[in-house]
Amino acid sequence: MLKFQSLRDEIVVMQDQIKALQENFNKLNTQMTKFYDLIDGVMGDFKKFDEEQTLLSGRVSDHTDRLEKIEEKVFGTA
Repeated sequence: MLKFQSLRDEIVVMQDQIKALQENFNKLNTQMTKFYDLIDGVMGDFKKFDEEQTLLSGRVSDHTDRLEKIEEKVFGTA
């Protein structure tokens, strides 16, 4: 009978440990969800920035071409 009581006590301890692990996993899951939401917002901002940079680089290229044409006409060199 004493062996069974000892075994039951160990099972109760293990159940408590499993519950503690489940709580820790739930907390970690909540924190990871918050982290992914934050990163998702930041990545959206980076994507917008990248798209804007692409558009602006096209404009700069056009302006550079125009300036070179003007320099050739005014100064004779580019």
